[in-house]
Amino acid sequence: MIEFQDGKCHFSLRVAGVLRRCGHLLVQRVPEGMILPGGRIEMLEQSRSALSREMWEELGVHVEIGRMLWIVENVFDYQGAHVHQHLMIYEMSTADEIAVQRMRAEKMTWWPMEQIRRSTLFPEFLRTAVVEIPNAVEHVCLR
Repeated sequence: MIEFQDGKCHFSLRVAGVLRRCGHLLVQRVPEGMILPGGRIEMLEQSRSALSREMWEELGVHVEIGRMLWIVENVFDYQGAHVHQHLMIYEMSTADEIAVQRMRAEKMTWWPMEQIRRSTLFPEFLRTAVVEIPNAVEHVCLR
């Protein structure tokens, strides 16, 4: 995976996907709230391939990777470290059913879209952005 540490500074390259079904969004629970499912990109791996691999590893489903929605430069503090994260977010779809036991193991859940704006989804801009998907790729810088 592509990540570097320099003292109290941490850089990571991550990919995530927006998978919506029946008025719900697939999210992964983390201690602070929720994030979109995905993971870190490995060396020499393209972002689309990384997202496909991560979804297979975590949920055992093949996903279709759609268009890129956001490129996010996210700088934040986490557990006493300064984090600089580059995040690429794509649309995803799948015809496969996702097994409930796999979802529980990976702390995934289907979250109702009508509750997303009031949720603890991170990065925070996604709380409104995933409700109204952009027509073109958006570059988002957060600090």
